[in-house]
Amino acid sequence: MSLKSWKEEFYSVPACNVTVKNSEDHVERKWHGLTIKNLRKHGLKRIKGNFISDGVSEFQIYASSCAWCKINNKRGGVSKYLFSHCHFCPAVKAGMGMCTDYDGCDHVETPWSNWSNLGRTKEMLDWIRRARKLIKKQGK
Repeated sequence: MSLKSWKEEFYSVPACNVTVKNSEDHVERKWHGLTIKNLRKHGLKRIKGNFISDGVSEFQIYASSCAWCKINNKRGGVSKYLFSHCHFCPAVKAGMGMCTDYDGCDHVETPWSNWSNLGRTKEMLDWIRRARKLIKKQGK
């Protein structure tokens, strides 16, 4: 098993190529793949805070690998600061609030900081699932 096999199972399409229709599934599948159980299954470790690696290759888990961030950055126009377009995120629009702190410094506890600082996925998966329910309820 390897980073390649992990991507085949949990990240088969790059975030920049995901359609709006498929973005919710893509976001949740990626974060499910980041659980300790699934990382171990593919021989991966979390390194440098927000990277996963099989010892040969690395993959960054960040806004650049998030389908919601990529899709909604496109809607907001081109920006080197992806977080400036968080207000276009369907989860934020549904009333969830952002998954990260706005300036990206991780100085407050957020679903993102629990991953980048502690390697925990539970908070992000809970946030995604609650967001999906709100989005469905609101018909967005």
